Amino acid sequence: MRRTLQYRLLLAALITLLSTAVRAQDEEPVLDTRIYVAPMASMAISRHDRSDTDAIGGGLAIGKTIMPHLTLELRGDYLRYHGESETVSGTGLLCGLLSSCPDQNVRSPSTHVYGGGLGVNGYVLSTNSGVYVHGDAEAGSRFVYNAGIGLDYPLWDHALYIRGELLYHHEADFTPEPLFHLGVRIPFGQTQKPAEPLPEAPVEVVPVESPPPPADAAPATEAPPPAATTCQPPSPGQPISLEGCKTGDTLVLHGVNFEFNKSVLTLNAKTLLDQVADALLQRTDIKVEIDGHTDGVGGVAYNQRLSEERAKSVQKYIEGRGIAADRLTAKGFGKSMPIADNNTDEGREQNRRVELRVTDSGAAAAQAPAAPTDAVAATSLVPTDSGAKDQPGTLAPAVGAPDSGAAPGDGGSASETGTAPVAPGGDTPVSPAENSEPK
Repeated sequence: MRRTLQYRLLLAALITLLSTAVRAQDEEPVLDTRIYVAPMASMAISRHDRSDTDAIGGGLAIGKTIMPHLTLELRGDYLRYHGESETVSGTGLLCGLLSSCPDQNVRSPSTHVYGGGLGVNGYVLSTNSGVYVHGDAEAGSRFVYNAGIGLDYPLWDHALYIRGELLYHHEADFTPEPLFHLGVRIPFGQTQKPAEPLPEAPVEVVPVESPPPPADAAPATEAPPPAATTCQPPSPGQPISLEGCKTGDTLVLHGVNFEFNKSVLTLNAKTLLDQVADALLQRTDIKVEIDGHTDGVGGVAYNQRLSEERAKSVQKYIEGRGIAADRLTAKGFGKSMPIADNNTDEGREQNRRVELRVTDSGAAAAQAPAAPTDAVAATSLVPTDSGAKDQPGTLAPAVGAPDSGAAPGDGGSASETGTAPVAPGGDTPVSPAENSEPK
């Protein structure tokens, strides 16, 4: 009965570790490389092939994160297995002769298991907190090794971690036993923050692809420069413009920053997004997608969620400035699309960005050139009679076109008055059939 209760307690502890795993990994967005100590209390459940009862003891780990998701530890452990109690008959010279001797409870000597060695923790969901897989090997009174899972749960801005471990404890000549550790992990030093710059970046919009002109290109000297036909960043001190932007163009919104580890826009970011909203009001023919990106520090799931929340925060702000919701979409890409080296502060700063990508544009239709107007197209070749059928025809206004050569008050041209053309030098109307030739 007692052993069944112990197994239930250990199962409940395991469920608690797993239920807090997701919350723990969300709390650790940075790589904590501080040296730490982890004192722990221990309890081992004795298996049937051991003559001792369950053990209690303690352990100490001294460790440091050597790379993301991997921690190296020096460990020492102590366990005391209590000897089992058994009843024996009384003994002595007079027992059985003068009087009966009472039975006595005798406990076998306790077994002490201690040692030290090396252990590793491989964190599953985050860089160095949350659920991890543990393994260690120790030498001392006996050679032992332990393996299982654990959890480091951060408190008070990573100043302290609650640690729990559920392991299999194995000694030579004995069946592996459940071993449970519960304690704290105490880092030394100040809590580290990501290298996100404190001062606000200047407001600017930079195209993702803006190749420089060839070095040997001849400068334009005669004709004035044409109007911009591609997305271009604004000149210093000028507002943002989306003129020339078409489907597929992307702008990086440098200056759209957020509060640390949050999706809350800064004041500088709102100033820039006000300009973006004004530009979208000028280009009602386009739709855009807001893409959020993060640097490479932190877990994949954490960065994906943060990038999605930040992209949606930008979308919500622009909608509040009067842009229709059906013109905006938001996506997060986490750390999957870096544009610089995540091993440097400058590279991580470039990777933390918000992009504006044009997904639909009516610019091609809206800016299509009008049909050319040619003075010749407004006229037709109409033969006129000069008294001979074989005389070539001359250019005359097309039927229905006003005659600018008519004198005021003369009633207009023949086509306007409904009368037939008059041959020069005579008053007799000429039938149109007489001057017509087959085409």
